[in-house]
Amino acid sequence: MSRRCDAFSLVELLVVTVIIGILAALLLPGLAGAKERARRAVCNQNLRQIGLAWTLYATDNHDVLPPPQLPAGYWPMVLQPNYANAGVLLCPSDPSAAPSASAPPPTNADFAPRSYLINTFVDYYASLAGLASNTPSWNTNIWLLQMKLSSIVHPSATIAFGEKAANSSAYYVNIFQSPAFGCLADVAENRHCNLSGSPTGGGANFAMADGTIQYLPYGEATCPLNLWAVLDQWRLQEALCRPSAR
Repeated sequence: MSRRCDAFSLVELLVVTVIIGILAALLLPGLAGAKERARRAVCNQNLRQIGLAWTLYATDNHDVLPPPQLPAGYWPMVLQPNYANAGVLLCPSDPSAAPSASAPPPTNADFAPRSYLINTFVDYYASLAGLASNTPSWNTNIWLLQMKLSSIVHPSATIAFGEKAANSSAYYVNIFQSPAFGCLADVAENRHCNLSGSPTGGGANFAMADGTIQYLPYGEATCPLNLWAVLDQWRLQEALCRPSAR
C-alpha cells in the first residue's frame, strides 16, 4: 500500500514564491501611495493652521500683516502665539525636518524643525519703499512699512506659505533674490504625489492668502503667472515656465 506524501515539492514552493512576489509587486505601490496621501493630508492640515495663525495676526493688528523678518526674529516666532504647538511647522513628507528624539523642543519657534516658508511679498514692500525691483533690507527699517491683508488683490491666487526644500534653511521666498529665480531652489515643488522622485514631477501644497490650501503640480506656482507676486506687473514679469514630468 503506497503512502501519500503531503510535503510540497520544490516546484510547488517556487510557484507559491512567485505568486507572493507578484502580489507584493501589485500591492506595495498602492500601500506606498496610501501612506503618501496620509502624509500629504497632515502636511495640508499643518499648513492650514499656519495660514490661520497668519490671518489671526492680521485680524489682531488692524489688517496689518507680519513682515517676514523683524529685528527680533522671523515669522515662526512672530506667529507662535497663534499656533502654540511648533509641531505644525513640520510636514511628515519632509525627511530633513524630523525633530530629534533627545533634543527638547525649543521655546523660540525660529529654531524649531520646519518644513515651510513664508512669502515676503517683496514686490509690494518694494513699491511701498519707492523701489523698482531691489530687495528691501528686512532687518533695518523696511519692517516699519505696513502691508495689509486687504492689499492682496488676488487672494485666492497669491501664495502666503509654501513648502521648504529639504536642503534649505530659508525662512522666506523673495522673488527679487539674486540670481534671477534663485529663490525657487528653496521651495519644494515636487514633494508630493511623486513616488518616482522626479525633480520635476509631483507637486506641493501651498497656503493661499484667502486661507485655502491648494495643491499645485510642479512649476504651476510660477506659470503662467508668478503666484508669489502681489502686483500684476510682477506676477507677469516674474513668471517662469519650466518643463515638468507629468
